[in-house]
Amino acid sequence: PEVSFRLLDGEWWSLPPDVGEDSKPAWHYFDRDKKPYFSEGYRHMIMWYSVRIWKWLDKAGYAWVMRMDDDSFLRSKVTYDIFQHMQQHRFLYGFRQIACEAGTTPGFMEMVMEHVKARGIAPAF
Repeated sequence: PEVSFRLLDGEWWSLPPDVGEDSKPAWHYFDRDKKPYFSEGYRHMIMWYSVRIWKWLDKAGYAWVMRMDDDSFLRSKVTYDIFQHMQQHRFLYGFRQIACEAGTTPGFMEMVMEHVKARGIAPAF
């Protein structure tokens, strides 16, 4: 197995092009006194895993990726090549979940609805 570490900087770990440094004070939930609090580092991490990782992996020549969080565990021995198995069966995505998280962060839906209202978005749910 190959494991490597890379420093993410520049376009990979920065504010989106349409978000200026001067806008930070106006970000909702950027103030530690407001809950939920989302730090700039947390926001970069979310941007990385939701948008930027795929382009980075493609440029780096990766065909497959397996993401594990700091609280992830392999509870049993894996006796086969996961990626080979996925390729043979033409799988594009896979996951295993043995426990459900206990709901969302308090205030999350209120924050989403505030964003929806402010942007004039018509929910389709």
